[in-house]
Amino acid sequence: MLIAGFQGFLVIWVVMLALVYGLSGRFIGVTLFFAATTTLYVLLPNQFFPSDADLFGLLLSTVVLGILGFYVGLTAFSGLSERRLFAGLPPRADLDKIARAAVVLLTLALGTLFVLRPDFIVYLGTYQGRVDFSGNYGPLVFLLNQGVIAIAILIIWAYRHQRFVLAFALSAIEVFWAVYSSAKISLLAVSAAWLAIALFANWKNRVRNWIMIFSIGILLPCSLLIMMTYAVLRSGITDPDLALTLLANNLDRLGSAGVDVGDFSGPYWVFTQHLRNDFLDLTLGSTYIEQLLVLIPRVLRGEFLDLTDAFAKEQYGAAYLPGLGFAFSPWAEGYMNFRVVGAFVQGLLFGLFSRYLLTSTVRLIGLNEIALFFQIFLITYFERNHFVGQIKATIVYCLPFLVTWAALELVMRRPMSHLQTALAASTVGKIGAAIGRANRTIGQESTHPR
Repeated sequence: MLIAGFQGFLVIWVVMLALVYGLSGRFIGVTLFFAATTTLYVLLPNQFFPSDADLFGLLLSTVVLGILGFYVGLTAFSGLSERRLFAGLPPRADLDKIARAAVVLLTLALGTLFVLRPDFIVYLGTYQGRVDFSGNYGPLVFLLNQGVIAIAILIIWAYRHQRFVLAFALSAIEVFWAVYSSAKISLLAVSAAWLAIALFANWKNRVRNWIMIFSIGILLPCSLLIMMTYAVLRSGITDPDLALTLLANNLDRLGSAGVDVGDFSGPYWVFTQHLRNDFLDLTLGSTYIEQLLVLIPRVLRGEFLDLTDAFAKEQYGAAYLPGLGFAFSPWAEGYMNFRVVGAFVQGLLFGLFSRYLLTSTVRLIGLNEIALFFQIFLITYFERNHFVGQIKATIVYCLPFLVTWAALELVMRRPMSHLQTALAASTVGKIGAAIGRANRTIGQESTHPR
């Protein structure tokens, strides 16, 4: 089943990447990565579930419309050219300052964790412990996530300074934490860091296009095997022989009911459940308004459940616990709102939002690997989320670092000496010609961007 599934997917995968590569003007950017992740999450699982063969047309339409919508949203204000979009963004790559902000964020996050919950490492040593921790200690999970993001940023800094041993050591820490704590976010973070490094190197002509396309074309589908292996490791099995046996059994059972197709199983199943629901209400965009309550902290909004939690509660019934679920699918939300056309709307909204996030990030830290890291990270997260949930994910995963960066910039910026300005103005005020020069200087200073 595994080989047959991959063979069926391979043709789709190659054609899709080739078409998107041409659409984006043979530019390897975030559109190509968005297309790759969408194809993986929507079409790859379909090849392992023969009972869903009748849905293939709908799934393919979702992928095509979603990619087109994202591309239009991302490039609408740059002549529908992603190359022009990135060429117009100002470079500014002071990674030492960026690393300083990451260290501050990491120190604050881990320090607060150890003060508030010194046994959190022991608590997260099992899958059930992580579920309980996520459901009962949301603010502490937020701090954990900041540590993961900060380490990923430090990986990029270490690589750029050719401290390769440190970069690989930090990467190993992220992978170890993913296995130990049963949390995939650190796997996503380390993968996004290295892909951002490779993508930026490609833009600087240090890595050829064909190498990037080959890497994406080979490595991303292999993430199915990586995630299945990860699922075995996080189950707590320590005996290597038993772990290999379990992995082999899972491979043999691919396509059977109830089998996880790697990380793609949950969102895929949620989406197909919506496609098969003949009584699904047509919400006509109302979810984009109703779900805004997700942005309000739980203690203030009460028992409101977002789309992800509401679906999980419906499926689990009385067995439902906070933090227990299937993830969600943005394409399920699009289908709820506008049926098949909703895929284009969903992609368009996310494309517009991605452009706003990109330009806002670049305005703070410039166009460098860190800006791309956040784009890649959130594109992957988008495939397991709904739209307002994606806004919340941006606040949770990206905003703390950007706020830390901005705060350090404000604190460490050399202040303008108003005393010196006043003394100079007083001195030159005795000479008419110097007064004019002083006035011009003051005028320039008052209009200088801060």
